[in-house]
Amino acid sequence: MSFLSARKRGEDEMGTFMTKFMSYTCAGLEMSERAVEAEERGLRPVMFFAKLLRIAASHLATIPADEWHHTGRTGKITDFYTFHQIYNVLGLRNEWQDIPVERRQAFMLAAKDAPDWDADDYDAEDVRLID
Repeated sequence: MSFLSARKRGEDEMGTFMTKFMSYTCAGLEMSERAVEAEERGLRPVMFFAKLLRIAASHLATIPADEWHHTGRTGKITDFYTFHQIYNVLGLRNEWQDIPVERRQAFMLAAKDAPDWDADDYDAEDVRLID
């Protein structure tokens, strides 16, 4: 019996690591187990934020990362950030208000779904975007 057919029947012959690995590689996101755990805790790679806010990843790359993890087929090092960290740095740079309101709203909706969401970490005006 193949691994994929066993997985369809709910049997995991190769352990939880392979189950997690396969679920991410099938989606085209090859990540280490710790990178998967970081995403489960609400951290995201810089490209996630760049695409969400539609700004250049190089613009965010100057922010010190919370953590780094191996990703991709070659195991490259990828920096991971919290929503609150990105929000704070863009606010300190006075760049948050330059981002279109629909992108800020998308960011706040995604932040609200993160496991570490706390409305007190964000400006009340931005929290109202998603109420």
